[in-house]
Amino acid sequence: MTSLSSPSPAPLVDPPEIVDVWSRTAPKYRRRATLLLGVTLALFAGLCCFAYWLRTGHYGPWTDPPSYRDLMWKSFNPVGGNQVTLVDFLLFPISVEQVPVQWIIMGLLLASLASVPILVAILYRFPASVACAVMVGALAAMPWLGLTVLLGCIIASLKRFRLTFRFASAVLGLIPVAIYFVSAARQPESAFSVTPYRAKIAAPWVLAVLGSCVICAVALFLAKLINYRPGGIAPILAVLFGIPVVLFHTQVGRDELEYRILEDRVGPGSRYVFVSRALGEEARRRATDAWAAEQDVSLSAFRERMLREARSEAYEEQANDRLEAVDRCDRFLERFGDPPSRYVPNVLFLQGRALDMRIDRALLDGDECLLQFHSDVPRSASRPVWERLATRFPDSDLAAFALYQLALLDGAAGRLDDAVRRLDLLVARFSRPALATQPAAGAAPTGLFGKAAPSSSLGYDPSVVVRQAVRLRELTLAHRHDPLYGEAPLREFLSLNRRHPFYPLNLVRLLLDYPGARIEPVCAVRLARRETSPRALVERLQRLATEYAAAPARAEILFALGRAREDQGRLSEARQAFETLLELHADSSFAADARERLIMLTMLEISRPAGGGRP
Repeated sequence: MTSLSSPSPAPLVDPPEIVDVWSRTAPKYRRRATLLLGVTLALFAGLCCFAYWLRTGHYGPWTDPPSYRDLMWKSFNPVGGNQVTLVDFLLFPISVEQVPVQWIIMGLLLASLASVPILVAILYRFPASVACAVMVGALAAMPWLGLTVLLGCIIASLKRFRLTFRFASAVLGLIPVAIYFVSAARQPESAFSVTPYRAKIAAPWVLAVLGSCVICAVALFLAKLINYRPGGIAPILAVLFGIPVVLFHTQVGRDELEYRILEDRVGPGSRYVFVSRALGEEARRRATDAWAAEQDVSLSAFRERMLREARSEAYEEQANDRLEAVDRCDRFLERFGDPPSRYVPNVLFLQGRALDMRIDRALLDGDECLLQFHSDVPRSASRPVWERLATRFPDSDLAAFALYQLALLDGAAGRLDDAVRRLDLLVARFSRPALATQPAAGAAPTGLFGKAAPSSSLGYDPSVVVRQAVRLRELTLAHRHDPLYGEAPLREFLSLNRRHPFYPLNLVRLLLDYPGARIEPVCAVRLARRETSPRALVERLQRLATEYAAAPARAEILFALGRAREDQGRLSEARQAFETLLELHADSSFAADARERLIMLTMLEISRPAGGGRP
């Protein structure tokens, strides 16, 4: 009898080891992994676009291709004079000196940009991480960081570094990134201010390195906890995306970013509008290069033609710059004017300044053909802007400047009552006792979530405007009621443009039209101060000080005399002029300036060696 033997059991086979999201080969896991990888890449692309927006104010490279190409070139160019580094990211558009919380936002953002690609390399393998590194370099416009991150992904993906303890692999991949952050932090001393701001510059790199390690540790722990199922990175990336975005919009604000870009574009020191240049030198250089192609024209005649063209182009350029500045300010006011942003007074100031901007004709028409601008003589077109600033934002420091410009406009138009009223309001509201309890305009922000005063980056000092207002008020009240001519001489004097090339001739005409007028000493000293010879200037001022000994304008004459002697190095005689001013005109607006000059003279005399002064 034969017995049927039962089949022997199949040998046991160990399941494949699960090391990443692709270890599971079932179709449903592959589809899920592919879908969630797409979600992760989409979120990361949004994070890179957010970083690009913080750098430029544009939502992506496609919105302004020329600016993007320029930024990428400056980032790739390691030896150019205008290269862009990560430190520039901390100083522009929003500086950590102005907004300290920005260093937290930058640190978290850089930590996410550095750690997520390495996590993708470990959990989704190296090919998927290449897309993330490309996004850092292309979408965020940080090519060197993108290359460094790509190197970190390669290291974390190499077989010899794919350790069982995955966090160790992530740390190895972060080493090139950490080295890059350290090298980025080691900038020249001129790249940032002295302490305590140096710590704020270095803090984002420290936070970025530590944050990258924490992000990798949490993500890998969760991936191990769910046994490397798909979807371990996407939720973490969503949180990493949300934290800096929420922090920025709640603690900084879009208006901060938009204003800083606007200020860089049209504010004081702009490299784009109202840029001073030596047009004469440029025209001569172009003429010399192009003269060879001309026939029957002398080089001097060709240069003169080029200078005429340069002057004509300067006025056209000024008009275009004014239109651009006013338009950019209007767009900001339309977007952030209701409810008003804290930077609305600043934008009104920039807009009024752009409307008042004029070319210095004396320099442009000179032999050197220098293109320089000034905005201290207001134009009637700027009146609505200054009115809006003065009435809607009376507590802003910039309202002092608006009131002063309006007083100048009122005086030029002959509305002396309105001018005096505005000057009285300015002096009463913004004089030193009124500002004693307020923080200085350039004071550093207090606390992590504090911000610097809005006008601190404009280089604006309200005390200077107050002193100018006191001086203008004093001049108006002292010369308003002329016994011979009434208010006519003062009205005409205030209507003169002191920057116009014909200003001296207009002063002479005023003296001829109103002989013996009370304003005569003021016109005389203004004419004297245009004397180019130091010796002739001193002699002329000495004669005026004697001739108008009883006039209110003698204080201005003595102050000008003291400064002229000071420029000659005759410090003892300069001291005598200032002391005479203080003795005879202690209540004059020039007395405060005289006291300051005496202090400076005392310091100079102490520091000067014995016998080193000029006789």
